Parts: sequence; C-alpha cells; structure tokens
Amino acid sequence: MSNWKRLTGKIVYQNDWKTVHEDEVIRPDGRSATYAWIETPPEVRVVAINDDKEICLVHEERYTTGELSLELPGGHIEGEDELDAAKRELTEETGLHADHWERLSSETLPFIGTAASRTIFFVATGLHEARGGDGPTDDTVTKIQWAKWSEVKKMLKDGAFVDGQTISGLALAGLHVGQIK
Repeated sequence: MSNWKRLTGKIVYQNDWKTVHEDEVIRPDGRSATYAWIETPPEVRVVAINDDKEICLVHEERYTTGELSLELPGGHIEGEDELDAAKRELTEETGLHADHWERLSSETLPFIGTAASRTIFFVATGLHEARGGDGPTDDTVTKIQWAKWSEVKKMLKDGAFVDGQTISGLALAGLHVGQIK
C-alpha cells in the first residue's frame, strides 16, 4: 500500500508513445510536491539466439543521445499481444523470424522513479530470414551484429551496452539458458 497521496492530476502532453502527467501529491514524509511522471505502453525485447549460440544485437540510432546504441531488438507493444509484438519487432529490426519463442518470467520496470513502463523479455530460437527476404524495415537500425555468449559477457563487463533493457534482458536470458552463472 502506497503512502503517497495524489491530490490532483493533469496530462500536460500526450502522443502515441508517451503521456506526461503532472500530479499534486502529498509525499510519504507529509510534504506536498508536484510530481511529473511518464506513462508508456509496455515494451518487449527479444534475445534472439541462432544455431551457433550467437545473440542478435542491433545498432540503433537514438534521438535522445544523438548516438548509436547496441541493443536487443524490441520496442513498444502496439495494441497486439506481447508475443505478437515481439515477433513484429524482431522482423522489423532484423528481418528474422523465429520458430520457437519463450517468454522469460521476469519483467523489469526500467524507469521506476519517473515512468510507468514495463519491459517483457522473450528468447527466440530457430531463426531464419523472414519470408520475402526484405530484411529489416526499421529505419533507426543501422547494423545487425552477432555475438557469442562469451563476447556478450565481456561486452557487459566492459560497458559496451548502455541501454538498461538490453543489459537486463541479456542477464536474465543468460541466466535462463545457463550461460551466465
């Protein structure tokens, strides 16, 4: 049970991906405050593993940082169920389909202090090119990279990943498939 008390709330901005709220609240310590927070649709991330036990990573251009980010394929659920969203995102960002899908039991709340947002993770195996072979259609993905688990662990340790959902997804999937102990 929360010790926060919401007095009033208003939406200050809204688009297809985000709603920015501003609430007048009483904090758990009794002080009043204005609390701004963001609401987003849930997100999926896919740990796609090929027959050589390599993980598919994407280099994605991020507007917020102006830099490329090395990430797991994924994005927002757009009205479909979680699995359909994961399948769509994998195809859009990598041009791949998978024969086998497993939803990991753990979810994350990546921006818990500022946003009502959750990320759901899937492991995809039995990878093959999408029918038609058109390849990726997401215009923010600039490159696809494959990495073995040993490389991924070194990249995690060396700070090659800056995206929190990617770090979480790789750690959870690595534990799930026995590659991280």
